[in-house]
Amino acid sequence: MLQLIFERMSQLRNYLDTGFSERSWNQATDLARSGEALMQVQGTWVNGEFSAHGLVPGQDYDCFRFPDTQGMMLLNSDQFILFKDYPAEPETRDMFVSTLISIDLQRDLNIAGGAAPARVDVPRDQFNACGQQAINDMRADNMRRTIMGSIAMGNAHPAPVKNALYQVITDHLMGRISNTQAVTRVESIITAAPRP
Repeated sequence: MLQLIFERMSQLRNYLDTGFSERSWNQATDLARSGEALMQVQGTWVNGEFSAHGLVPGQDYDCFRFPDTQGMMLLNSDQFILFKDYPAEPETRDMFVSTLISIDLQRDLNIAGGAAPARVDVPRDQFNACGQQAINDMRADNMRRTIMGSIAMGNAHPAPVKNALYQVITDHLMGRISNTQAVTRVESIITAAPRP
C-alpha cells in the first residue's frame, strides 16, 4: 500500500508548478479560485474560502474525495482544554463549553469555515452541496470507524514522528528520494515510534 501511495505522489509531482512549495494553502486556493490553477488537494476548509468569495458548488467549483480515499477520512479538529484549577467560575466554563458545542454555533461556524460539525444532530439543509457532502462522508466514515486522526494536527503521532514523516514526504515530493526509499524510511519511522 505504501508503495502505491508514493507511486501516486510521483505522478502528481508532474502537475505541480515551480512555485508550489512557497505558497500557503490559501494562496493556492486563490489560484484555483481565479482560474490560474486547475485543482487543489486540500481539506474541506477550502469550501469555506470559496463560499466567502461568493462561489457556488456545482456552478463555480466542485468538491471531490481524493482517489482511493472514499470510505475513510482524516480528521483535523480544533481542541480546547479547560483546566480544573483555572480561576474561572464553573458557570462561566460551563457556558463556554455549551456555546462551543451548541447546534447553532456548530452550524454557523461550519457553514462559514467549510468543515463538518462535531455534532451529528446539526441539520444539513443550510449547508451548501460541498458542506453536505462533507457531513455525509464524516457520518458514514464514523459509522464504519474509518475516521483517523490527521498527522498534521498531532492527532495521530507525537511531534518527532510527525516531523520525521513530513521530512520523508517532502523529500519524496521534491524528487530527492525514490518511491522505494520513501517506503523504507516510513516503515523505519513507524517501527521506531513509541507505543502508547
